Amino acid sequence: MTKWDKLLIAFILVASVFGMIFTAASAANVGQRYATVTVDGKVIKKISIENNGKVKNYEFQFGNHTGYIEAKDGAVRMLEMSRAICPDAICSDTGWINKKYQSIVCLPNRIVVSFEDGQEADVDMIAF
Repeated sequence: MTKWDKLLIAFILVASVFGMIFTAASAANVGQRYATVTVDGKVIKKISIENNGKVKNYEFQFGNHTGYIEAKDGAVRMLEMSRAICPDAICSDTGWINKKYQSIVCLPNRIVVSFEDGQEADVDMIAF
């Protein structure tokens, strides 16, 4: 192993650490955060997420049914629905989510719960 190989490995390690720091900083809690409930691709409800320690329940309508979202400490989860409406209950089994890249999906009812930070993104997609 030459000194150039060692220098290249050190550079890659330093770049990786900076990349992790940049990713964590960009995912930080900036501004007002919302949990968005969409059904069939349409926004049904926007829930303001506050870190106040209180448990809050929100309801939303889809079709002829009602779903419930629970929010606490900047995280949300979907409460269990009837087995007739959601047979596998995977959406309620997902548990608490609190990061922008996490989501709760209920495929039989086409419900998606995800996070937004209230800011418009400057970049829609990056392709190489």
